[in-house]
Amino acid sequence: MTRSSSAQLSDGRLRVGVWDSSPYVPAPFAQPPGDAESGRGLRLVQAYADSWGGWSLGDDVLPRGAGKLLWFEVRG
Repeated sequence: MTRSSSAQLSDGRLRVGVWDSSPYVPAPFAQPPGDAESGRGLRLVQAYADSWGGWSLGDDVLPRGAGKLLWFEVRG
């Protein structure tokens, strides 16, 4: 399951957060491996976002259990 939300901040930035059930927070990288079936979305975020990050939520931090929250911000 994946959920997302966004908010317009007062200084014109847009912040987007995406939660999913995997606690693994991916590390930054230059290129996904050529045969990788995933990871290209994060590469786009790295290339175009002004800032981004993520947190592992562990077990039972939120009612929905373990997972992670990834976020990014762009200026308007």
